[in-house]
Amino acid sequence: MSTRGRAYIKSVEKAPAQVLVLPKAHPVLNLPKVTQAVLESTITTGLFIDCQFKLYSRRLTSNGAVHTPRIVYAHSEVLKHTTDHFQSLLCGGFAEGRGTSGGSTEMPSQIAANEYGYESDSDLEDDDDSTPAFICPSTEAFSTANGGAQSALQANGVLKDAGGSPSGVTPNSLAEGSMHSDMRPDLPVRSGNVVIIPDTAFKTFKALVCYAYTGQIHFANLRSARDAAKDSPCSPAPSEMACSPKSMYRLADKYGLTTLKDLAAKSICSQLSRKNALHETLSRFTSNYTEIISLETAFIYESDTRLDCLWDLELWTHRVVSGELAHAGEALATLIRKLASRP
Repeated sequence: MSTRGRAYIKSVEKAPAQVLVLPKAHPVLNLPKVTQAVLESTITTGLFIDCQFKLYSRRLTSNGAVHTPRIVYAHSEVLKHTTDHFQSLLCGGFAEGRGTSGGSTEMPSQIAANEYGYESDSDLEDDDDSTPAFICPSTEAFSTANGGAQSALQANGVLKDAGGSPSGVTPNSLAEGSMHSDMRPDLPVRSGNVVIIPDTAFKTFKALVCYAYTGQIHFANLRSARDAAKDSPCSPAPSEMACSPKSMYRLADKYGLTTLKDLAAKSICSQLSRKNALHETLSRFTSNYTEIISLETAFIYESDTRLDCLWDLELWTHRVVSGELAHAGEALATLIRKLASRP
């Protein structure tokens, strides 16, 4: 072998070996867009489901009465693996909070505000008395004669029913919620459990089912923070699946969903500012949860701008003492104790 050849071999032997570094696997859910669109669409279209939930979606501004029942569709096994609450709820097929197991599955078109139990629920759409209300179709209208044929997503991206007829609904339109497709009796679904939930908003429960399907949750801006959000050029467009973090906290607490409850609490705290912190601390919602009282009073106590938060404390205190905001007594007392202990 020539001297040149031996030199080449030595240079190759001395060259460092290339190490291929593979990215670490992360245990996150990353569904394809079409798959996620179909999964989200099942919540309000009735495709691939075996249980139905009836909930109110709107509220009259004149008297607070809630109305316009709508249907959320889901697969029972998905929900049963989310929380034990659904085990008993779906196995019995009863109307939650009404004890009508084995009875009628029809839901009143409207109930009074005190029957609903959460007067400040921002997941209810507000309207005046002139707005026509949709009546929730009977459950029987949604069941096919043979027990329900499954629909299929065709290769061209158009959903078709079992007979092959186009429904005119694309995955995008379903995901965007462009139509009240839960009101369509032509959609083929399987008959199964029908549950009436008279104290939770349609939007909140829809977001809960989406969380059960995808592990993802989207929270909307707090009502007290929306004005500031509108002025921000970076504010993201609200998701069709977004719900109020306060409404979800209430529901997660009721159903024992600790992780989801913590996520909702973090969203609430992340939206506190000097403009709305005192308002939120003394709200009726906060008065129901010791954890939220602690978190929101801590925000004011620890904030560098706490004096800005408290500029109208005298007015709020008067409203509490006069009985207008009697529910806020504990929250106000907690805040004063924390402020008094500050060096």
